[in-house]
Amino acid sequence: MKLKAEDILEKLIEKFERSKLSKEGSSRNLRILLYADRDFPDYFRMDHYQESRILDDDLKQYEARGWVRLTWDDGLLNTVELITDQAETAARFLHRPIRSVHNKNLYDLLQRYEGQGIDLYLQEVEHRLTSFRGVSALTFDDPHLQEDLLKTLCAIINLSSDISERVFSVRVLGNSKAFERIRTKIVHILRQFFSAEDEETTEDVLAQFHVLKNPGHLMIKGHGRLMVGSSIIQIEDFQEGLTLTSADIENIIFETIPTSCIMTVENLTSFYNCSKQDTLILYLGGYHNTVRRTFLQKIYELFPEKKYLHFGDIDAGGFYILEHLKTKTGIPFSPYRMGVEELRTHEKYTIPLTQNDRIRLEKLISIPDYSNTIQYMLEHNVKLEQEALIECL
Repeated sequence: MKLKAEDILEKLIEKFERSKLSKEGSSRNLRILLYADRDFPDYFRMDHYQESRILDDDLKQYEARGWVRLTWDDGLLNTVELITDQAETAARFLHRPIRSVHNKNLYDLLQRYEGQGIDLYLQEVEHRLTSFRGVSALTFDDPHLQEDLLKTLCAIINLSSDISERVFSVRVLGNSKAFERIRTKIVHILRQFFSAEDEETTEDVLAQFHVLKNPGHLMIKGHGRLMVGSSIIQIEDFQEGLTLTSADIENIIFETIPTSCIMTVENLTSFYNCSKQDTLILYLGGYHNTVRRTFLQKIYELFPEKKYLHFGDIDAGGFYILEHLKTKTGIPFSPYRMGVEELRTHEKYTIPLTQNDRIRLEKLISIPDYSNTIQYMLEHNVKLEQEALIECL
């Protein structure tokens, strides 16, 4: 192992950063020391004689600069002590930030974003800094990435309409791919501090805050008559369904919806296979977005007397999606074919629960609409994807 003075100085600074002297500014006589015989015993090996003498000379130069204090025993190095008030200067020599300085710069940066909607996150990071706990899971060491993270969080929290991910990246960070560098940490922070839901995927988390991988659109099928601009559309003329964009939704006028039931469907395959009579069917695609919410709320405002159903997977995700739908739209959706009977009838298609499934289901078991089903799922260790229910009639 090659003996290098830079490595010894690095170890001293790391030890200093972990010490009470660095963390608390203690006035006690704490010393930051490395012992040659314990911390770099190769120094005493005969086959390292030449390296050890070079190390002696380099460390003497550090001592001359006032960074370390050396002690000797019979001409051989005994201890190397860091001069703590020179730690920052020594760290700059090694081209590394000293953690206490980095934390001060980070704290100053966080304060610039107070009052912009992300205070829950800021307060947690600041608390960790003042209590000398790690912040690496919530921050970047790179100050430029950290500032991008803060700008992006503020922008996401304050979005009120859907936007595609790349357009969002350009508008906030000036580059269509810049968001990708911080995406994972952004999602982690959104989950921990700002999400009221228990979404499983990254896309679902971002969609909750209006950032979408693809432009918002809506697919519907069934019966009804709509007017978009000057065009009259009969929904039943489109056997595989009709796709509308967010711009279309804003201009829709409902002339009539003759069905007694409005139903959202979680998965696309099921949407195509579904042909429930007397029902207007809307493809939800997981967690709903602004486009679908606006459409549903328009219908509910005009036709509150209709029955509103949701058809999804009989698993934790399916129930969370239904709860999210009810909460965000204010519409009293009921589960459709998401009960014990379906689990029993299609038992051969059921899948065992994971530990994460169990944790998520137990959080929902007190909700009356699902309690019996969830109790059955936990007792029998089963869940069921809605594609197993091929017929929807």
